[in-house]
Amino acid sequence: MPHFFNLTIQPRLKLRDALILLITIASIRCANQGTSTGSEPVPDTITVMSYNIENLFDLVDNGKEFSEYKPDIHIWNHETQAKKLDNIASVIAASHADICVLVEVENLNAAVELQKTLKRKKRHFTYIAAGDKPNPATTCQVILSRFPITASAGIGIPKKGKYYTRNILEADIAAGPDTLKIFAVHLPSKRFPESFRIAAVQTLLHRLKQLDRNTDYVIAGDFNSNYNEAETFFTERLDNTQGTTAINHLLKTANSAPGEFLDFVSEQELLLNPDSLYHYNPWLELSEHRRFNYKFRGQNNTLDHILLPRSLYDSSGISYLDNSFCVFYWDGRLLYNGLPYRWKTVFGRAGKYHAQEGYSDHLPVMAKFISRPCVFADTRTDHSPHADTIADKNLISGFETGFEGWIPYNFNFRVSRDTADVQHGRYCLKIEGFTKNSCGAAHIVLPTKKYNHGKSISLNIKGAGKFVFRMRTDSTKWICYTENNFTRQLKSTRYTTFSSKSWQKTALLLPKTAETDSAVELEIRAAGNERLCIWMDNIRINF
Repeated sequence: MPHFFNLTIQPRLKLRDALILLITIASIRCANQGTSTGSEPVPDTITVMSYNIENLFDLVDNGKEFSEYKPDIHIWNHETQAKKLDNIASVIAASHADICVLVEVENLNAAVELQKTLKRKKRHFTYIAAGDKPNPATTCQVILSRFPITASAGIGIPKKGKYYTRNILEADIAAGPDTLKIFAVHLPSKRFPESFRIAAVQTLLHRLKQLDRNTDYVIAGDFNSNYNEAETFFTERLDNTQGTTAINHLLKTANSAPGEFLDFVSEQELLLNPDSLYHYNPWLELSEHRRFNYKFRGQNNTLDHILLPRSLYDSSGISYLDNSFCVFYWDGRLLYNGLPYRWKTVFGRAGKYHAQEGYSDHLPVMAKFISRPCVFADTRTDHSPHADTIADKNLISGFETGFEGWIPYNFNFRVSRDTADVQHGRYCLKIEGFTKNSCGAAHIVLPTKKYNHGKSISLNIKGAGKFVFRMRTDSTKWICYTENNFTRQLKSTRYTTFSSKSWQKTALLLPKTAETDSAVELEIRAAGNERLCIWMDNIRINF
């Protein structure tokens, strides 16, 4: 267990001023949320922000600065730093965050300067902690909090290669009678292979295993990893770990082994696995086209995360406010030509210098927490992953917990879960791809049901593409479903052009078979040289 040392900074107040301040705070809280039943006022909601603020340095030369942040070089001076502080403070103030996990801050001194700037904007973050110890690094993580930081510690990462990886900052924050533990991380950048990020996360996991399993905590910061890192990192020549990723496999945001297609952990799966270190990644709450807070070569990236354990979904202490995760754009101010409006540097005759405009190359992400039991956003009374199945005995797949058997037939096709305008529940399935001069497909085997007693399999679809549904059992050949909402049955493949922005329901007649317990194989087969992008939800057997 790491040694905790207090890094909180508390104001020095006269007794009279302190009493006035306490009475004022209590009055405001009671007006907002009513009288607390506990010994201390309980905040109604706690908003946590994770924000990489792109290199906030002070004006003291201690030898560790990046070259463009050397004092009075490249126009990094009092005026430029004041503009940087004002811009970042404006973002934080506009967000109304209560706890800020900030990445790429040089040291505690730079963080205090930001704290003072926020105070001038009438946004008071009384408490502060910095992870600049035990190991030296150019920048560190900082936590600013409007609630008391009762303890904090830096957790050092064993040296790997020539340099130290940035420390992990651990802090306990008192929110009324409850405590929310924050782990602020900044994993090694993608200049380094995945093994560097895994080494850092292994240190974090060692600490997590020491905690009581009911500890309310979040892991927030810049992971330098996408939410679906296992699907993308090999394309960047980062895979030196045989397919294992820090965020998906070690922190268990996916319930799949390295090399398998990603099956993301759902909120319901957290409840079913009380003894595991599964984490839910709320990026899944956003539709796929909105999943970005960083751009690299025009591609969407999700480098900053707020990961949630099972303890934030129980009936005690602090809980996650379901579906509250978001990217903060500040009404578009943080975007420039569709990209994060980064702190701008330009090149002149004297070299690189600061233009005194912009914010950060990352967009902040935010989530809310409450001091009461978690209530799921879809308001279902049964939150088990099989709740829909229990309510509807005929439901085969609702995609609430995973892909539920769907796999792509070749690498040009991708199967994923999505939250874009679902037909029912929280998730639907998205199938997309393009193959040149050949067809592509995704399929599922629907086992252990007596489908011969059923008349059809119904499903809801939307999207666009040229494709055909095919179905067979253990004892029948393929039957193709095409034309007129896929109601015509053929023995040969004939593709149908489909396009609909709204959900359309279709029913595929089951093949006739003499077997009493025959599995059914269902396939979506797309035409060659045609782009497919469809969503599917609620597959049912109809008797």
